[in-house]
Amino acid sequence: MLEDIQSFINSSGVAITGTNLFVSTIPESLTLAVGLFDYAGEPPDAIAQTRAPGLQVLIRATSYSAGRAMADAIYEVLSPVGDEIDDESLYSTGVEINGTQYNRILPLEIPWYSGKTDTAQHEFVCNYRVYFYKE
Repeated sequence: MLEDIQSFINSSGVAITGTNLFVSTIPESLTLAVGLFDYAGEPPDAIAQTRAPGLQVLIRATSYSAGRAMADAIYEVLSPVGDEIDDESLYSTGVEINGTQYNRILPLEIPWYSGKTDTAQHEFVCNYRVYFYKE
């Protein structure tokens, strides 16, 4: 799931894999970086063959404004996926990424400022529930 979400964000151009977009890590040396982490979600639904793990997007930046802008940009990429409230949303039926159908990437909150690290980098966080089919 993490690599698929990374690929989706990368294709949007908001962040670039290996440059400022990473899975399960964030290099301390970068001035602006996005890390994608999995965490507890909902149990798999064997009948519907769906999964709903948690996704945490963590942004670290030396500049508060750059970190906030990146957090908001990632939110704008992920939150429309499967959002059927939008009349003609590009992602109204979800999106297929690397052969997996993602029905919804549901934000559990808006991006929020979690403070500074020991190295004085600003951190922003947003948590999501990711619904997808798993055969």
